[in-house]
Amino acid sequence: HSSCRIQPIGQRGIITIERNRGAHVRVLDIEGVRQLYELRAVLEGVPRG
Repeated sequence: HSSCRIQPIGQRGIITIERNRGAHVRVLDIEGVRQLYELRAVLEGVPRG
């Protein structure tokens, strides 16, 4: 089973760390940030407002 962690790195983007694959920096636009927060809310069971 693989795991992936996502960590913020300031305003430059995010870094994703995947087991056996290493780390990758990804730059997000405003739509990507919105989708990331939506996904987080769903995973945490937070109702969207």
